[in-house]
Amino acid sequence: MRYVISLMREMISRRKVIWDLSKADFKKRFVGSYFGIIWMFLQPVATVLVYFCVFQLGLKSTPPVDAPYVLWLVPGIVPGFSSARC
Repeated sequence: MRYVISLMREMISRRKVIWDLSKADFKKRFVGSYFGIIWMFLQPVATVLVYFCVFQLGLKSTPPVDAPYVLWLVPGIVPGFSSARC
Protein backbone atom coordinates (compact mmCIF):
# COMPACT_ATOMS: atom_id res chain seq x y z
CA MET A 1 0.00 0.00 0.00
CA ARG A 2 2.88 2.35 0.71
CA TYR A 3 4.17 1.79 -2.79
CA VAL A 4 0.87 2.88 -4.34
CA ILE A 5 0.76 6.03 -2.20
CA SER A 6 4.37 6.78 -3.07
CA LEU A 7 3.63 6.28 -6.76
CA MET A 8 0.62 8.62 -6.61
CA ARG A 9 2.69 11.31 -4.88
CA GLU A 10 5.40 10.95 -7.50
CA MET A 11 2.87 11.30 -10.31
CA ILE A 12 1.34 14.39 -8.72
CA SER A 13 4.72 16.00 -8.18
CA ARG A 14 5.73 15.32 -11.81
CA ARG A 15 2.40 16.10 -13.46
CA LYS A 16 3.95 18.87 -15.59
CA VAL A 17 6.46 16.44 -17.11
CA ILE A 18 3.72 13.84 -17.70
CA TRP A 19 1.53 16.46 -19.39
CA ASP A 20 4.39 17.66 -21.63
CA LEU A 21 5.28 14.11 -22.67
CA SER A 22 1.62 13.35 -23.40
CA LYS A 23 1.31 16.42 -25.62
CA ALA A 24 4.50 15.52 -27.48
CA ASP A 25 3.24 11.96 -28.05
CA PHE A 26 -0.09 13.27 -29.34
CA LYS A 27 1.62 15.63 -31.76
CA LYS A 28 3.90 12.87 -33.01
CA ARG A 29 1.03 10.43 -33.58
CA PHE A 30 -1.83 12.57 -34.90
CA VAL A 31 -0.87 16.08 -35.98
CA GLY A 32 0.97 14.96 -39.11
CA SER A 33 -2.02 13.07 -40.48
CA TYR A 34 -4.88 14.51 -42.53
CA PHE A 35 -7.56 13.83 -39.93
CA GLY A 36 -5.50 14.65 -36.82
CA ILE A 37 -7.78 14.98 -33.81
CA ILE A 38 -10.73 13.38 -35.61
CA TRP A 39 -8.69 10.22 -36.18
CA MET A 40 -7.87 10.05 -32.45
CA PHE A 41 -11.57 9.47 -31.72
CA LEU A 42 -12.54 7.69 -34.91
CA GLN A 43 -9.98 4.89 -34.62
CA PRO A 44 -11.20 3.46 -31.25
CA VAL A 45 -14.86 3.77 -32.31
CA ALA A 46 -14.14 1.91 -35.54
CA THR A 47 -12.26 -0.80 -33.63
CA VAL A 48 -15.17 -1.32 -31.22
CA LEU A 49 -17.61 -1.47 -34.14
CA VAL A 50 -15.52 -4.12 -35.90
CA TYR A 51 -15.28 -6.22 -32.73
CA PHE A 52 -19.01 -5.86 -32.17
CA CYS A 53 -19.84 -6.96 -35.71
CA VAL A 54 -17.47 -9.92 -35.60
CA PHE A 55 -18.28 -11.28 -32.16
CA GLN A 56 -21.90 -10.27 -31.56
CA LEU A 57 -23.33 -10.46 -35.04
CA GLY A 58 -20.97 -12.83 -36.85
CA LEU A 59 -20.14 -15.42 -34.20
CA LYS A 60 -23.34 -14.90 -32.17
CA SER A 61 -21.36 -14.94 -28.93
CA THR A 62 -22.87 -13.72 -25.67
CA PRO A 63 -21.02 -11.98 -22.88
CA PRO A 64 -20.70 -13.75 -19.52
CA VAL A 65 -22.95 -11.11 -17.92
CA ASP A 66 -26.54 -10.19 -18.67
CA ALA A 67 -25.75 -7.00 -20.61
CA PRO A 68 -25.34 -5.98 -24.24
CA TYR A 69 -22.06 -7.10 -25.72
CA VAL A 70 -20.79 -3.56 -26.36
CA LEU A 71 -21.29 -2.55 -22.72
CA TRP A 72 -19.25 -5.55 -21.67
CA LEU A 73 -16.56 -5.09 -24.35
CA VAL A 74 -15.79 -1.37 -24.10
CA PRO A 75 -14.56 -1.24 -20.46
CA GLY A 76 -12.27 -4.17 -21.18
CA ILE A 77 -10.78 -2.79 -24.37
CA VAL A 78 -10.42 0.93 -23.56
CA PRO A 79 -7.19 0.56 -21.50
CA GLY A 80 -5.59 -1.07 -24.50
CA PHE A 81 -6.24 1.95 -26.68
CA SER A 82 -3.99 4.17 -24.59
CA SER A 83 -1.09 1.71 -24.61
CA ALA A 84 -1.38 0.44 -28.20
CA ARG A 85 0.92 1.89 -30.83
CA CYS A 86 -0.17 2.05 -34.42
